[in-house]
Parts: sequence; structure tokens; C-alpha cells
Amino acid sequence: METSLAREHSARQRLLDLACEAGLYRAGGGRPFYELVKQARNVARAAVHEGVSPFTPITALFLQQREKHGGGETLGWHFHRAYGCANASIDPERFFTITYANNFVTIESRAVAGASGEISFNDRSVDAIFKCAGYDTPGSCSNWAADEHPVGSSPRLLRMDDDDHYVGPLRLEAGDLHPCRGSLYFGAPDQESEQLAAFCRLEAKVRALFAEKSPTESERTEAKSRANAIIGQADSF
Repeated sequence: METSLAREHSARQRLLDLACEAGLYRAGGGRPFYELVKQARNVARAAVHEGVSPFTPITALFLQQREKHGGGETLGWHFHRAYGCANASIDPERFFTITYANNFVTIESRAVAGASGEISFNDRSVDAIFKCAGYDTPGSCSNWAADEHPVGSSPRLLRMDDDDHYVGPLRLEAGDLHPCRGSLYFGAPDQESEQLAAFCRLEAKVRALFAEKSPTESERTEAKSRANAIIGQADSF
């Protein structure tokens, strides 16, 4: 039977392997960055499963490196995001409130660590909102805002930035996904992965709310009968 010590060693060994691969990439060799990202995500999930902290001398070997692939995020960012998404101990209600009204769910920030905003959406938008928050790599907010003719109707996960290389908080923007509206800011960058993971953890509750509030078959039939009666009365004039 595998002991907890053996499991921890396994996770730490994978972290060490990742740190070595990151060092090779930094030196101009090794595997492509996208492969390192995939490896980092897998190692992060294993670390959560095996109870290994994301803050160790081993993880510091690559979490402190600032190299990015193009305009994307660091390897450490991808690691922390995957770690947060796999960490079931994160409580979404610490960061957000969730309400339902008029066939819309509204998720509002509790303003933890500089976070702010709210986003509202209907049941047809659930997939797009949470897929964006859970999988997309942030784009440049300044580039997105400067585009006079943005393409697409999907939500956007954006990094607040400017021409002076300012790197600010993450922003989830509903974009032109009608009839959704609003945006969320996930606060200070050093804790944003936890808030982003907390937001993603709300998906099950959101789906449950829509399922609970959706009309039953008998209610739909009754509404249809009322509509037909109104149409019949209108036709009689």
C-alpha cells in the first residue's frame, strides 16, 4: 500500500522535474512553452491530490521566473490557476455573492483584495461564461479596448495593461454576448488565481439555480394556452 510519504515524494519529484524543464526553457532550450504549460497544469493537479503545498523551495525555482510565451502569462500563473481549480477547499462565498432574478443570475464581487464588479447572464450563456473563466488565457485589455470592430460574441478574460508595461488585475468581460452584461475584476494579481478558481466553482450552483427556477411542463402548457387565448381575442377585433 502506498504511503502518504511516498505520494508526497511523487508529487515533489514531478515538481522538481518541472523546475528543471523550466530552467532549460529559460536557457533557450528544452521543450516548447505550450508543453510546459500542459505539464505545469498536470503537476498542479497532482500536488493538490497529494496534499503538497504550491509554495515550496522547489516550486519557487520556476514560479519566480517571469518568462512568458508571447503576450501570454508566466508558467507560474498557469500552475497556480490549475492548482486553484483543483483545490476543493476554496470557498466561493468568501469572494462572491450570487442572486437570481428575472431569469438572470448575477454574480457580484465581495471586494476582497481589491476585487470589484458584477456580471449577469441567462441560462443560455452559462457554458460560454464558465468556459472562458476556466480555460482561456487572458488577452490584453488595452488591445481589446482599442479595437473598434471586435470580432466574436463570446466573453473575454482580459489582463489590465497599458503601453507602459503596467500589469494589473484580471477582468472577466461579458462582451457582446447579448443579453449578458457587466464585468468582474479579480483583485490583486498575487491572489487572483484563487478568486478565479472560486468563480469557476460557482458553475454547479448556477446550473442548479437555473434548473430550480425553470418552468415545469405544466407551467409551459398553461402559459401557451394563455398566449393562444390572447391571440384569439386579438384576432376577433
